[in-house]
Amino acid sequence: MFAEFVDGGTDTVVHENDVEFRLQTRSSGHKLSGIVHTLLANQVEIPEAKIQEIMQEPCSILST
Repeated sequence: MFAEFVDGGTDTVVHENDVEFRLQTRSSGHKLSGIVHTLLANQVEIPEAKIQEIMQEPCSILST
């Protein structure tokens, strides 16, 4: 895992099972909107609706 500062925010990268996950954080440019987060898997953006769907599935962080 590593993180780097980029223009307007940061990128945090994690590799798992030959997949690169990248969490991008950027300023929205608007004081009331705050920070915008984007999740990518192998450079493909994961839509927020898909993340919400996955989060509803029962799972254990202890299972491998």
